[in-house]
Amino acid sequence: MPQTADTPASVAYDLDTDELARQYEATSGKAQYETGLVLLQELPVIPGAHILDIGCGTGLLAAHIASLAAPHGRVVGIDPLTKRIDLARKKISPDLEGTLSFEYGLAQDLSRFGNESFDIAVMNSVMPWLTTEQQQKTLREVFRVLKPGGCLGVAGGSGDHPNHFYEVRKRVLFRDPYKDYYPDPAIGAPKRITSDALVRLSRETGFSESKIRFESRALVVQTKEEVLQMATSSSFGNYTRSLPDELQTAALDEMVRGFEEFQRDGHFEIPIETLIAVIYK
Repeated sequence: MPQTADTPASVAYDLDTDELARQYEATSGKAQYETGLVLLQELPVIPGAHILDIGCGTGLLAAHIASLAAPHGRVVGIDPLTKRIDLARKKISPDLEGTLSFEYGLAQDLSRFGNESFDIAVMNSVMPWLTTEQQQKTLREVFRVLKPGGCLGVAGGSGDHPNHFYEVRKRVLFRDPYKDYYPDPAIGAPKRITSDALVRLSRETGFSESKIRFESRALVVQTKEEVLQMATSSSFGNYTRSLPDELQTAALDEMVRGFEEFQRDGHFEIPIETLIAVIYK
C-alpha cells in the first residue's frame, strides 16, 4: 500500500512482501496470537456477538474469535496490509462462512461501519504503529461504532517498559556506518503507548472507564534467524528499511549479537511486558 497523508512518516506500509507475511504468521503472528488469547479472557465474547478486529494481520485471532461468536455472531477483521489480508481470508473455513470476513482498512477510518454496529472491538499490537493523532482518530471511530455498553480491548507492547527488540536496534543504528541513515532512531519504530496516555486518550474520546494491567513473560525464540524474522516481519519491513542493501546484512548481524544477552541453553528468552486494557463505552 502506498504511503498516504494519514500514514505515520516513520512507518511505511508498502514494504510488506509475501515472504514477510508468511514469516509473520509463523513467528510474531503466533506470539501475538497468544497475547490476543490473554486479552480475550478480559472480554465478553459470547455466541452471537458482533466483533471488530482492527489490525487483524493474518487473521489467527479473528478466526478464533469467530469460532466463539458462531453461529449467529459476526466478526470483521481489517488490516492495512493487503498481503496479510490475503492470508487471513484463507482462514474462513466452511463453518465460519457468514460469521467471519476480512477487509483492507485503516484503524483510523471506520467509515464503512455504521454507528453502534459492534459489541466489542479488538486492537492487538496495533496502537504502537499509529501516531498520536491517529490513535485519537481511531478511538473516536471505535467509540462511534460500538454499541452502548460495548468495550474495546487493547493489547500490545507497553510504553511503560523497554522493548528489547527496539533497544537493540537503536544501539546498532546509533553507530557508524548506520547512523547517517537514521538521524532519528524513531524511523520505522513503533510508538508504544503508556498506560497513563491510554487512560487520558480514552477519556478524551468519550469512553467512560478503563481497566489496565501488565502481562510479563519471556518470549522464547529458538534461533537467531527466527529473532530476525520476528523483528522484520512484525514491522512489515520497517526494521532496517532506511539502510541501503549493502549495509542490511551487516546491521542485522550486529543486531543478532545484541540479543546474545538473552541466549539461554541454545535458545533466546526475551523479556516482554504487554499492556492489557479494556476500555468501556
